[in-house]
Amino acid sequence: MSITDEGTGIPEAHLSRVFDPFFTTKTKGNGLGLSSSYSIIKKHGGWVDVISEIGEGSTFTFFLPISDMTSIDKKADDESYTDGNSRILVLEDEEIVANVCRDILTAIAYEAQFATTGENILKEYSAAMEFGSSYDAVILDLTVKGGMGGEITMERLLALDPQVKAIASSGYAHDPIMANYSLYGFQCVLPKPYRIEELSKALSKLFNKT
Repeated sequence: MSITDEGTGIPEAHLSRVFDPFFTTKTKGNGLGLSSSYSIIKKHGGWVDVISEIGEGSTFTFFLPISDMTSIDKKADDESYTDGNSRILVLEDEEIVANVCRDILTAIAYEAQFATTGENILKEYSAAMEFGSSYDAVILDLTVKGGMGGEITMERLLALDPQVKAIASSGYAHDPIMANYSLYGFQCVLPKPYRIEELSKALSKLFNKT
């Protein structure tokens, strides 16, 4: 793989030293970025090279060996996560996280609806109940900027529906709700960042599938 920039280029006198620990020409740099990259690639049995021209930019190319390990049966692995067909309502105010969550839920066959504030979660959940199409579960981000977060939202959801199934999600591991989620009405937790298997397992636990 090669990565090319269009920067000022590296002087020829410096090319032989760019991977040396603590070598830097920047006043605020520590000279460890390229050194660390070089070390990681070497430990994986590969190598890295650089070519550069003043005023044109630089190209870093790294090589990694082909693995001789037996490939994993991805079909069987993927099937273990596909157990959805339920409707999930998600409170998430970060667009990037919401997009990842939506992609995961779609991949494992869940239908998902998103809201950025607790107030909107309550409106959506209440409207769904009135129309006889209640959500099967909710995933609530505990920290929301500019709106109601997961804790208060959960209190009000319980008042609407004492049987609501809910997952508490947060990037703050020390949040007291993450350690004592059942005291706040949640059935399980989902620490951020999460992967497809972690979200799938949380939902399986919620629906008593594990």
